Amino acid sequence: MLGEEKRTLVLSIEKSELSDFLEYLERRMGGRDYSYKYSVDSGLKITLFGDKEELRDSEAIVRRSYRNFRIVRNPVGGLYRYPSDWLSEHGGISMSLLTLSLRAAGLTAIWKEDILHTALEPEEIIDLMLELKSLSEEIRYEVRQRKAREVIVAVSVNSGVSPFDVLELAEEEGFMEKDDEGLWRFKADPELVMRELIKKLVGREEYGD
Repeated sequence: MLGEEKRTLVLSIEKSELSDFLEYLERRMGGRDYSYKYSVDSGLKITLFGDKEELRDSEAIVRRSYRNFRIVRNPVGGLYRYPSDWLSEHGGISMSLLTLSLRAAGLTAIWKEDILHTALEPEEIIDLMLELKSLSEEIRYEVRQRKAREVIVAVSVNSGVSPFDVLELAEEEGFMEKDDEGLWRFKADPELVMRELIKKLVGREEYGD
C-alpha cells in the first residue's frame, strides 16, 4: 500500500505466557494491522504496519499492553497489581466501586498512581468486577446517585443479599431516606453506613485498609 511503513518490536515473553499475551494483545489492538513471530531464543517479535501516525498509535498500545501484562502477572509483597486501564478493560465498572467493595470485604485496596494493589488474583478480581457490574445494573434505576448505589452494591456483593433488600434494610435502620425527588440520601457517613449494614447482615466488623 502506498505510504505504508512497518516497525518491529521485540518483547521478552516466556513460551508459557505466549498464548495469554497474544489473546490480550489482540483485544487491545482492535483492527490495527500487525504480525508476530516467536522463538525461545529471541522472544516475541511484533511487526506493525501502517502510516507514521498509525505506527505510533500501534506501538503505544503494544508497549502499554506488555507493561500491563507483566505487572498483573507478577505480584509484589504478596499483593497483585492492577493498572486502572487493565481493570477498565476487564470490568466496565468505576474504580471507586471496586475499591469500596474490596475494603468492605476487609481486603487491602491501595492505589499507587494508576495501579491498584490488592490480594485478589486476576481471575478473582475479574469475577468480582463482573458481579459488581451485574448488581449495579440491577438497581441503577432505583438508586440513581452513584455514591449511594456504590455503597448498596458493595454491601450486596459482600453479604450475598440482593441490593433491593440491602436498600430496604438501610431505610428501616434509618441510614438512608428517599427525598421528594426520588433520590436516596445518607443520614450518616456513607462508609459508616456500609460498615453497619455489613455488620448487621453478616456479623463482620473488620474493614480493610
